[in-house]
Amino acid sequence: MLDYFEQQAKGIKKQRYKVWETGFWDKNIFSEEFLLEKMEYIHNNPINKNWRLVEERSEYPFSSARFYDKEEEPIIVIDDIRGLLG
Repeated sequence: MLDYFEQQAKGIKKQRYKVWETGFWDKNIFSEEFLLEKMEYIHNNPINKNWRLVEERSEYPFSSARFYDKEEEPIIVIDDIRGLLG
């Protein structure tokens, strides 16, 4: 995979690998509503009809949905944003 990501970054200065599509993930969070919308989108990706990686979104081991839906410790350290929301 690293070879592929390295090929994608050819011609980009100061970047060895390219994982995300240009312009796809570089959105500024400008409101609480927008943040929640993006979190829902990310949390629901593993159950999306195109992926169907798990039956419930909180079952996907690398998703923060485990933390928010079931209050289980996440595999990857996350920031709990609930205290920042109104």
